[in-house]
Amino acid sequence: MNIQEFLTNILVFFNTTLLPAIIAFAGFFFLVNVLRYFIIGGANEESQQKARTLATWGIAALVFIVSLWGIVNLLVSGFGFTGAFSRTPDYLCEKSWNGCVKGQN
Repeated sequence: MNIQEFLTNILVFFNTTLLPAIIAFAGFFFLVNVLRYFIIGGANEESQQKARTLATWGIAALVFIVSLWGIVNLLVSGFGFTGAFSRTPDYLCEKSWNGCVKGQN
């Protein structure tokens, strides 16, 4: 495995697995705090204030994560780490149906 394949695998894992899981967690965190604000701590002002603060942090986390996801997608598409790339050989040879004609590597 070369460095290009390694970076491609890391970015693809980050983009397709890790970030959606973190976004789901941040969304769940926000929804739990909305539930705590309206239903669970509806009568207690201190509980409502704490839930409001945590819900605000949840929204901030969602905005940050989606921005990070956009930056990762920009890097993936900008640097050509799309997963479908052709390897450049370290040597030059003329290709024929059975491999190299010159150099016989």
